[in-house]
Amino acid sequence: MQEVKYIFYGMIMGMANVVPGVSGGTMAVILNFYDRLVSILSLKKEVIKKNIKFLIFLVIGALIGIIGLSNVMQFCLEYYSQETYFGFIGVIFGSVPLLYSHIQVVQDTKKQDWFFFFLTFAVMIVLMFANGDKTSGTIHFTELTPVSFIALFLAMAVAAFTMIIPGISGSLLLIIMNMYRNIYGYAIPNLIIPLCIPVLLGAIFGIIAGSRLVSYLMNHHKRPTYLAILGLMIGSVFQIFPGISFDWHGLFSVISFLIMFMIVLWFSKKQMKEG
Repeated sequence: MQEVKYIFYGMIMGMANVVPGVSGGTMAVILNFYDRLVSILSLKKEVIKKNIKFLIFLVIGALIGIIGLSNVMQFCLEYYSQETYFGFIGVIFGSVPLLYSHIQVVQDTKKQDWFFFFLTFAVMIVLMFANGDKTSGTIHFTELTPVSFIALFLAMAVAAFTMIIPGISGSLLLIIMNMYRNIYGYAIPNLIIPLCIPVLLGAIFGIIAGSRLVSYLMNHHKRPTYLAILGLMIGSVFQIFPGISFDWHGLFSVISFLIMFMIVLWFSKKQMKEG
């Protein structure tokens, strides 16, 4: 049963990383395994050995989420984008109490720590104006060349670096770099193996580098880091908010928001009681 749960966690993270504006790191916080994931990615042998089963099934789930469900997410975003984004907004708001509980636990409280919340919140607002159409862009590379290898590696490394940081969407950065459709709309869903190689290598490099930064911040500046993450999460709502239409799409969008909000809020409260 534990294996199924780990695969499910990985699938949620994988799906979130495909959706522009949504962070896989945020999903890890919501599902309450973020600290565990960061500690594993610090690459300490004893930690990896202790969590090897968790890591294997999490990776399997992430691959299913990214490869197997990328086309599904593309379909949802193309034909039911309003409902899909409202669902993810519900997830974000439902997870706020859990994240805030992590902030309250820290004993060494300083009012100036809230500066980091407002700073990261402002960053997300700035990125909102830098973001155009969430699914726009062109496919630049259809075959592997030295130029395409470097471009795909660097783009995915930057995106993966931010994927491990809750609130920052790696997919959103790919859009800003005009590489989203090339990676998530072409190379991965069509399994173009030569192009997937630099994408995979860039993802591994970026995740390891990102986890080391987050691990340091969690160990030395926990409360400011959680406040910064909270600012990123709330600020990300402005990026993925699609507007609302006063028709059936609008009605189902509100229902999608409420369902996801209640599910995640219930899950968050359960986690807080267990914690």
